[in-house]
Amino acid sequence: MKSQKLSDIKGGKGRSDSPSRSDSPSHKHDNAGKIPHAPDTADASHLTNTPDTDESSSLWGEELSPDELEQVKKCYAAAMRSLAYGDKSEKQLREKLMAKGFEMRHIGPALYKLKKEKYLCDRRYMEHMTVYLANKKLLGPKRIAADFLHIYFGRESYEAYFNEAFAAASERIDFNQNAVKYIIHHCAGDMRNLIMPYLEIVLGRRGFTREQIEFVYHEFN
Repeated sequence: MKSQKLSDIKGGKGRSDSPSRSDSPSHKHDNAGKIPHAPDTADASHLTNTPDTDESSSLWGEELSPDELEQVKKCYAAAMRSLAYGDKSEKQLREKLMAKGFEMRHIGPALYKLKKEKYLCDRRYMEHMTVYLANKKLLGPKRIAADFLHIYFGRESYEAYFNEAFAAASERIDFNQNAVKYIIHHCAGDMRNLIMPYLEIVLGRRGFTREQIEFVYHEFN
């Protein structure tokens, strides 16, 4: 399969449209499609009573008073329960914990420990979500990049991991054929009069590149 040009999709600010309600993570159950995630952590009730060795600042990234440690452990347990339903980005998990009433001074150490234990990994999640959004939602690479930057991940994670994650995920994606699948679905099987301006509007909104749009045009003309 022809590899994708990363230069076509960098700089997610140039998105062609905003995500639809069906594509936005805020309008579906946490990460629909059950993205593969870290080992099952559904039963996290024991995590508020961690062993004395957990008192070490090396586990939490900073020195904590007894009262702070208790709150951090509660935050950590809540995070583990959330991750049991599906993998998430650091940004998504932080927002969920804040919505539950946890303070940033307690969220930070909890996320530190989760990342150290590999339960939370933006690089891994970014690769899985690239495949999911491309093959299940039929989004193009430009739209995926924009959604990652503006919705799923913070800028720091996006800039650190996107190129590597996208390259790895592209081995399981054929954006040309995904564009064909989407236009067939959009046109309800009526492929007559597929002119280039129409394809540019429809597929451009989904974030497909010019090269991929031209592939669809030549496929039906």
